[in-house]
Amino acid sequence: QHIKLVNSHRLGRTDLQVTPICLGGVGIGGTQEGDLYGGVTDEQAYMTVHSAIMRGINFIDTAPLYCESERRLGLALSDLPDETRDSLIISTKVGDAGPQNGGFDPLSKDGVLKSVENSLKQLQCDSVDILLLHDITAEELEACRAPGGAIEGLLQLREQGVVDHLGLGGAQPFLPRQLHDTVYTDFMESGMCDVILTVNDANLVRNHAQKEIFPLAEHLGVGVMNAGVFCMGLLGGIDPQKSYSMGFKKDLEVPQLIDLATRMHEWCFEKGHNIRELALFHALNASPAVACLPVGCRTPEELDEVVDSYILSTQPEIVHLYEEFQKEFSEEVENFNPEWHFYYDKHSSKIN
Repeated sequence: QHIKLVNSHRLGRTDLQVTPICLGGVGIGGTQEGDLYGGVTDEQAYMTVHSAIMRGINFIDTAPLYCESERRLGLALSDLPDETRDSLIISTKVGDAGPQNGGFDPLSKDGVLKSVENSLKQLQCDSVDILLLHDITAEELEACRAPGGAIEGLLQLREQGVVDHLGLGGAQPFLPRQLHDTVYTDFMESGMCDVILTVNDANLVRNHAQKEIFPLAEHLGVGVMNAGVFCMGLLGGIDPQKSYSMGFKKDLEVPQLIDLATRMHEWCFEKGHNIRELALFHALNASPAVACLPVGCRTPEELDEVVDSYILSTQPEIVHLYEEFQKEFSEEVENFNPEWHFYYDKHSSKIN
């Protein structure tokens, strides 16, 4: 009998109480072996969503970019009792290229409105709780702010009650860190941002978000969804080399990063623990602003592993283990060559 999640955290200044684990829709989106984190069937996706709900998870994040994710989530939600469906918190995204924009520029007002119209159709719902502007560069943010830009669409949707809260989310592209940070800081300081989603930027192998982005979010009352807790599977509890042979990751060349993750994995195994426990403990405690950790589970089995590991991560002995781990690896992580990390480029990545 699996234990259900019963605790929750307030997501920044919003009135949303979210469970510490959020189901990341990227895991249930792929259909082919090379898609996203690997292909899954509609049935597997359906069962993963229902397993998440049975384990007490109340927050699910998705996006049009994630192939079949929105449609599959909609199928799973359509079978739920109204009371259960209404208790769930759903977030999706705009700003990515694709047919969901109806031929409009994805960073335009019309593109945003069309994209959300399509998302609601796929999700089989009338509104969503959170809408995130996705993977935006500093230059693109300026385009979003121009007359007829995406910001006008976001504000209109919020005013109409189609979305309740607005935010920004995205992975770190390979560009100077200060430009990446500027996108977050500018948007948070605009006053319209309730939530941010960071990706692969506050985990056991990379902690840049803790230096500037998270402190500002805490100061402004912006809630943080800290995604990438397992760094796309490197810290997910299986052999890191095997993890990086799945989905689009098989073409990534990050040998130094895989080596570091492998040594961390083996260190935890020798201590009698799965690295998932420390990864979850670290990511959730990265900042008081962090309310939840979106995790892209592909199957009910993966979902159970993550929730069970989270429960173990709350046990008192994990604090001492984490301190030992930091003594072993923190200096190496701090001095790790930035060029050895993976950086997502939406214009060239196969995720599109």
